[in-house]
Amino acid sequence: MLVGSGKLRPRESVAQGLESAPEAFIGLLKGKNFGKQLVKVN
Repeated sequence: MLVGSGKLRPRESVAQGLESAPEAFIGLLKGKNFGKQLVKVN
């Protein structure tokens, strides 16, 4: 209910572009991201 109503939002770190994926993965392993680590590919 809280997520659906917008009162609670999941935390996520978003890296832009496939070229950012290796750096995002290393940050994930080192614990530098917040919540879910995502890579947005256009």
